[in-house]
Amino acid sequence: MEEITQGGRPKEGLESLPPLWKENILYAYSLGASDVEIKAWIYGVRGSFSNDLWDRWIKEEREFWETISSGRMIAEAFYHKIGRENLTNPRFNHQAWYLHMKNRFSWKDKLDITTGNEPINQLTEKEVDKKINDLIRKVAAARPDSADEESPA
Repeated sequence: MEEITQGGRPKEGLESLPPLWKENILYAYSLGASDVEIKAWIYGVRGSFSNDLWDRWIKEEREFWETISSGRMIAEAFYHKIGRENLTNPRFNHQAWYLHMKNRFSWKDKLDITTGNEPINQLTEKEVDKKINDLIRKVAAARPDSADEESPA
């Protein structure tokens, strides 16, 4: 018996997909397809499809989640291969490829922030406060005597 939602409509399951849906999805991902392209394909074969249904299937349908998860990995590997195979190709648009990887796969530039040759994240809050106060004292000591001047209020 189909599970009934609160509104009385049966939940749509994977049975609304064609028999070779997994193979078709994985093949599309192997050519570099995005989730949007997979959603469009599902829309085409079903006649309707929503982001809410996609999200529910990802959450509730283990087989669907595993297929999409594997497909995403396969698509990323497709683009890794393109970059690797074109490292020495002077006509390859390396910047466009790199931006695509950053935007599509959440690549980030590595930031190595240091101060005084010590990584910032290794300083305790007290050490940071001490360094700030030391710098304030150095700046104050380097300024000409301003005791005669009225301080702005």
